[in-house]
Amino acid sequence: MAQLSQGLLRQDGGGLDTPYTASVLARNFEQIAFFNEYDGAFTGRGGASPCAAGRAPCGWK
Repeated sequence: MAQLSQGLLRQDGGGLDTPYTASVLARNFEQIAFFNEYDGAFTGRGGASPCAAGRAPCGWK
């Protein structure tokens, strides 16, 4: 990892300024990745994103 070798990543486990647990990070990721911020009228009341059935895998590993 280039950032680690350049000293750009924390290695101390965090502190009071990083009150995040693995479950909080996972929940935040799911909310960002799988939900829409807005509905069709852009009122800020979006919900779960619909799955696109039949699409080819993106190839992300």
